[in-house]
Amino acid sequence: MGIQRVRLPIDEEQMWDEKVNRHEDAFHILFNCIDWGLLNIRGKEYYI
Repeated sequence: MGIQRVRLPIDEEQMWDEKVNRHEDAFHILFNCIDWGLLNIRGKEYYI
């Protein structure tokens, strides 16, 4: 058995401001989290 999915719960208030502009620091953290997960898949296939 192994993990097949990881859920990353986010709140849109953390990602965008009232004028729908991206909070770049929040997206940077999100992408780092995704990259970390992909780097830690050992011997497994993954799909993006």
